Amino acid sequence: MTAEYIRDWQQPRHAVGREGTGIPVPESALSSWLDAYRAENERRQEMADAAFSATPLGKPD
Repeated sequence: MTAEYIRDWQQPRHAVGREGTGIPVPESALSSWLDAYRAENERRQEMADAAFSATPLGKPD
């Protein structure tokens, strides 16, 4: 019986999740925080790019 249990235990199992059920997965706090963090970094990068392109190169003040 033990050998049968071990053989059954070693069989591949399907992951249990909401995929394919049609139930929406709620957004986690971490993913919403990361989205805001990435948007802020994108905005700062655009501002830095604009400031850099507005600076004349080769002419020190």
